[in-house]
Amino acid sequence: MKAEPQKLPSRTISVEFNGNSYEISYPNTGKLIDIELLKMKLSDNEYKSLSSNFSSTSSWAKYSIDMIATLTYLVPDLKKDMRINFTEMEALDAKELLKVYLKKILSWLMDWQIVLNSDDEAEEENEEGN
Repeated sequence: MKAEPQKLPSRTISVEFNGNSYEISYPNTGKLIDIELLKMKLSDNEYKSLSSNFSSTSSWAKYSIDMIATLTYLVPDLKKDMRINFTEMEALDAKELLKVYLKKILSWLMDWQIVLNSDDEAEEENEEGN
């Protein structure tokens, strides 16, 4: 029996912050690369160290870096509306934006990662072999 094709997440989502609504489209390959490179730059090439350190400060820094890199490329209008560089935000403002990022944007991106990391051909072979 052939497995049903995996349902794709929405290509766009809408998020609200500070009374403004922003539509975000899933990034193309070039933007995905740019996001990852910006994470490395923002962390001074210590992103992996931050990810493996389990202190609350390191976790906050890692998620803030993820948020800044992602929003820089996917929601450039947010940066314009805020009239401030993301890295210069007050911690409480960053906390509010981080809530939106973690709850709405990161979960959507993770849904896409599941799809992109799946091996449809191997899954089909397993289904055919059973």
